[in-house]
Amino acid sequence: MTPVNKQWENLKNDYVHQVEKALSSVKHPRSKEVLEDIREHLDRRFWELPPDQQTLENFQTIISEMGPACDYAELLEPQMSKSRTKSQKKYLVALGFAAVIIFTLTIFLPQLNSAQEKNTIPGVGRIEDKIDYPFVNDSNVIGAWKSVDFVKTKTDFKPGEKSWKGELFLNHLIFVPNGSFDGGLFNWTKGFVINVREKTASAYDIKNIDDNVYMFVEWKGGDYTILHQKPSYYVLKKVSLDDVKSEAMFGQTADIPITSTIDESGRIADKIDYPFKNDPEVVGSWESVDSVTEVEEFKPKVKSFKGDLYLKELFVLEGGKTNLAVNWTKGLFLNPVDKTASKYMIKKIEGTTYMFFEWKTGDYVVAHRKPSFYVLKKVDRPYVESRTQDNIDYPFVEDTQVIGTWKSIDFVDYPDQFNPKVKNWIFGELYLKELIFLPNGKTPNSWQTWTKGLVLDSGNKTASKYIIKEIDNSIYMFFEWKSGDYTIRGMKPKFYVLKKE
Repeated sequence: MTPVNKQWENLKNDYVHQVEKALSSVKHPRSKEVLEDIREHLDRRFWELPPDQQTLENFQTIISEMGPACDYAELLEPQMSKSRTKSQKKYLVALGFAAVIIFTLTIFLPQLNSAQEKNTIPGVGRIEDKIDYPFVNDSNVIGAWKSVDFVKTKTDFKPGEKSWKGELFLNHLIFVPNGSFDGGLFNWTKGFVINVREKTASAYDIKNIDDNVYMFVEWKGGDYTILHQKPSYYVLKKVSLDDVKSEAMFGQTADIPITSTIDESGRIADKIDYPFKNDPEVVGSWESVDSVTEVEEFKPKVKSFKGDLYLKELFVLEGGKTNLAVNWTKGLFLNPVDKTASKYMIKKIEGTTYMFFEWKTGDYVVAHRKPSFYVLKKVDRPYVESRTQDNIDYPFVEDTQVIGTWKSIDFVDYPDQFNPKVKNWIFGELYLKELIFLPNGKTPNSWQTWTKGLVLDSGNKTASKYIIKEIDNSIYMFFEWKSGDYTIRGMKPKFYVLKKE
């Protein structure tokens, strides 16, 4: 068992033990089945995390989504009133959204907590819809749809009068021809949105109301799969693609700087070619103490984030260097690989110096979600290199077979896991889109070169293996993905699967 797996197992087992203890006070005859369902769900959530997000930070988020352990006992009490039940359903919401979350570090789905009332004791036994429908085209559904409301029944919707008073978590859906979605996560066929991982088939219905086209989509969360209740509906309005192309599919959308661009695949690229400007105040050692959504949320005596922080420390060195694969200039940390420019702010609070570091991950670059902030405290600590760094000083050896453009098609734990007929990666778009190998060991990226069998990254100081295999008469490349999981957390790298154009 890897250290990361062990950390997850400890957290999971501790939570399940708390639930088991709470259920013992109720003595419900089906408590054992509830515990098994919780374990199954938690394990599913763990394996659904992308490799670069299998962190204690995200493990704690998964646990916190489930709600207090005592809620389970209250939900199984036969005499519990409707009003009491209504406020004790957070964990069921979390269960239903297991496969919805890809590039995000936190989840908050308030609308399902209060959109429906419970009429019966929770059904034990997870509902699984029929999902093996053949694809049937529906030209009316193709395109962009923007969420405008969330209602209990279709008749509750009134254009211009929003029923749901809070923020809508689902911002939009983009239906792509041939049964897929922009951003992945779901499939579709005429009449249904299909969630393969959660095994739900949500009906959609398109209506013309007051000269506008609306879609009603069943939202099948834990209320449906666990409580066996009738699902509520998202209401979406047909819009142009331009209206949503810069918006996050889920959650709060990032404020994209005017100097940034969005490429054809939808990835944000910040301006990073800033000249170096010194900032003596930022130079030194910084220790992570918290992670917050907004700078104003930070309280020195009350930690906002309950789990372990992914970023442990940051050493800001003279001349624009750091201990990470990022550079800096006054006010910004610049990542030349991800093409992100992250703001930093330094504040003195209660006599201590803190830095607020905008954390731009794939949630920002790919999903356009608003980044959170790491909070770091300035400490007196000598700089010691702690990242894993490979030897990248290899002589060039020719490999004519590798020259050309390779497009990413899958992401797997190890090469033998790849099946050309069944895609392993189901969490939306792949972060790495392509690799281009030019003659004489060059690539289009100044920081990346290659020699036979290896891709060399001078920024992260990694040497990633590539393996070329013929499978079913097609040529594939398996490319070792050495992200922060490898350089910072010491995890074994996984593999991108690419096919030559």
